[in-house]
Amino acid sequence: MKQVLFLICMLIPFFSNAQEQSYASITITAIDNKKFTVFVNGTAINATPENAIRIEKLNKLSYQLKIVGEDAKLLPVVREKFFVCNKSGALRDFVYTLQSTSPALKLIFVSMKTSQNNSPKSEALYVYDFEKGIVVSKKADIVLPKPDTIKSTALAISTKTEDSAKVQIKQTIPMVKEPADWHCRDEWPIWKSDFEKGKSQILSEKTGNQQLRKAKEFTGKSCLTTEQVIEIGMLLNDEDAKLDFALFAIDHTIDIKNFYRVDKIFLQAKTKTIFTNFISK
Repeated sequence: MKQVLFLICMLIPFFSNAQEQSYASITITAIDNKKFTVFVNGTAINATPENAIRIEKLNKLSYQLKIVGEDAKLLPVVREKFFVCNKSGALRDFVYTLQSTSPALKLIFVSMKTSQNNSPKSEALYVYDFEKGIVVSKKADIVLPKPDTIKSTALAISTKTEDSAKVQIKQTIPMVKEPADWHCRDEWPIWKSDFEKGKSQILSEKTGNQQLRKAKEFTGKSCLTTEQVIEIGMLLNDEDAKLDFALFAIDHTIDIKNFYRVDKIFLQAKTKTIFTNFISK
């Protein structure tokens, strides 16, 4: 599939918008806070290992990528053709997470969005401009607030301790375990037009059981995003059918990290609990 994507990307004309240079970006963050070094086309992006790296101003469709963990016992991630474009050849802003799991590092796709030329304001990121070959920012460059600012901020926070605790409970996000039979580790999301056709086929079925069967049949041949799984789940009326589909779809979802959001398709708290327990470690 990657070879097909490469051919598609290479056939896209670049003269349609010559006045505006588009770029791609890659953001990689270590889930377990372990540090790593990134090499792009043989160039070391960071001189010392970091736990969160953003590489900007990438103007080609693919690059040679190598990620080496600080732990020498783990096998590195090596991609001879690491694409930074979508299926139409448009350069995009990619987000990945990196997991240090023996025997090798695991690079996990999180999201793909319209490419951005400006760095996100995050003090946790080491940012590298690949076009200029320079470090844009790193954690050591952060200016800490003055002591009096820290004191006033701490005072303001202390007055809302109870409310903050409630917010933290509500915002607790379950850690989604990686499926044992994950079909979409290195795949791309289904074409939007094909996805819409699949939804129409599901809705054309007359009974709830037939819709569930068609939903699982369609999903089993595809790689979906979490939002696409939610869209299909919303088409099903029966709560048990929604749960059956969601537990099936996790093996065919690309951005596993976001799969907890599928709980919005359920109406009953009991079903949400069963779902959360299934996807969590």
